[in-house]
Amino acid sequence: MADVHFTGDYFLKENPAMNAPIKSGAYSGKLLLNAMMACTQQDVSDFLEYMIARPVLYAGHEWKVAEIFATWLTEGAPTVVKK
Repeated sequence: MADVHFTGDYFLKENPAMNAPIKSGAYSGKLLLNAMMACTQQDVSDFLEYMIARPVLYAGHEWKVAEIFATWLTEGAPTVVKK
């Protein structure tokens, strides 16, 4: 969570053009970097559960967690449906 906050803050200062609106999902209408800086433990938990449920998207690649988190937000922050 601290890395996501740090990354959002860093890019807001260094490249504010990256702070684009999120177009779908639970964060629709919010700005990407602002959403990253405001993420909660629950947000990170939802993100990690999604990664575990979709390992083929992530296995075998080396990405920074904050980078994948930003992509997850941009793609509508899909979550795992629990039964």
